[in-house]
Amino acid sequence: MDTLPQELVDEIFEHLVEHEHPITERFSTITKSSKQTIFAARRVCRGFRDSKTLKNHFITLLEQTPLTRFGWGFPVLEAISLSSYAPLLRMLSISGVTYRPKPMDGRLWNMDFQNYLQKLLEAFTSVQHLRFYPVTPVTLQPQTCPNPAIFPRDIPPIYLDFSRGPGHEIYVTKGDPESGDHGVLKFVILAFKHAGIELETLETPLFGNRACYCAVDPLPVLSVQSLRRLKFNVSEDTHTHNHLPWIFTLRNLEVLEIALSHGPGVEFGNTQQLLIDKETRTMPRMKDFRLIGDNWHMFNESDILDTLSVFPNLENLGLAYIMLHHGVWWSLLRQIKPRQLKRLWLLDPGYASVAGDQVLMLKYNGDGKAIQRDWDLSTMAQDVRLIHTDAVYEPFGIHRPRYDFQYPGFEVFEEGGVERLGQWWDDGYNRWSNGVS
Repeated sequence: MDTLPQELVDEIFEHLVEHEHPITERFSTITKSSKQTIFAARRVCRGFRDSKTLKNHFITLLEQTPLTRFGWGFPVLEAISLSSYAPLLRMLSISGVTYRPKPMDGRLWNMDFQNYLQKLLEAFTSVQHLRFYPVTPVTLQPQTCPNPAIFPRDIPPIYLDFSRGPGHEIYVTKGDPESGDHGVLKFVILAFKHAGIELETLETPLFGNRACYCAVDPLPVLSVQSLRRLKFNVSEDTHTHNHLPWIFTLRNLEVLEIALSHGPGVEFGNTQQLLIDKETRTMPRMKDFRLIGDNWHMFNESDILDTLSVFPNLENLGLAYIMLHHGVWWSLLRQIKPRQLKRLWLLDPGYASVAGDQVLMLKYNGDGKAIQRDWDLSTMAQDVRLIHTDAVYEPFGIHRPRYDFQYPGFEVFEEGGVERLGQWWDDGYNRWSNGVS
């Protein structure tokens, strides 16, 4: 019916109304104006389908919806692959979560499934971007924990506690029930590669302080030589490849955003090392580098400078939740200034110092005049923005392990209400922590 010309559909409806009385007698009892409403609704439906604006919105919705496995297959992905929308999509969002896995099936992601996924992906001839979700928000379930009034911060309130069926069978699983999610991304990337899709972008969700649940092993990514933009999470708790030397394999990278996270139970106090040794190799194509820490990480000024030296043609730099343990911010920024960056984003910069069994934190608000007379933070790049959301900072500056904060990431800089340096976004943390966009 949907493929018939509008005029023919109208004639069919007219014939049904005037000559063919359905058993329900619905048409024979309605008024003439109601009949016209039926015809108008039909035209509205066709107009909705043929509207370029609405079609673009619908395509965006399809691109941003994580497609999830149910048992063996991807039913929604299958349906989209058979539709006229498949060649129009430029991005796909794939989830590593499987609903209703078969009992005793410990190898859900294997070569057979890779071949099945490859066949589906061959219909998406315009796809260049992949969002991979090791988990989705709905799969992060609250887990029983001690009284939150007594343990308000040091007990992680959310774990991956998957729901179970009536017989306590697994209803949802992250990756394979036995081997976890380590191989899922590998099979997804190989399926894209064998389907002839050259990915330009790969990104994983940040999910605030639960980024460790979305951490992925970077090794499978190294086979995607066409990547120009890479944004994903690396967790020290689950993966050993938390240093950055592996990025030199991706010679075409122009944008790199790395979020470092710790899983529950990891003690604070280690200084994060980005490069094992000072590198002599460079990545001349890198234009945009963003580094995100969390409330567990400390950094050295010299290590950050050594990392930036790898990107000789860097234009944009973003540093989020970076707490310096050795070094000072004004010195770090002064040494970055000669690079003449186009854009510099600083989100919740600060200091961390270990004093016995306590960790002291101090905000960095852009000061440096006491040391250097001509200091002006706004001259460190063409466009400088510094925002404090207090997502990491503790009252009285005494740091404690926390799992209850939701930091927004670099999206706060892209909000319309965020202005240049000097315009502080006082309610930023409250808006994001309350889920207001």
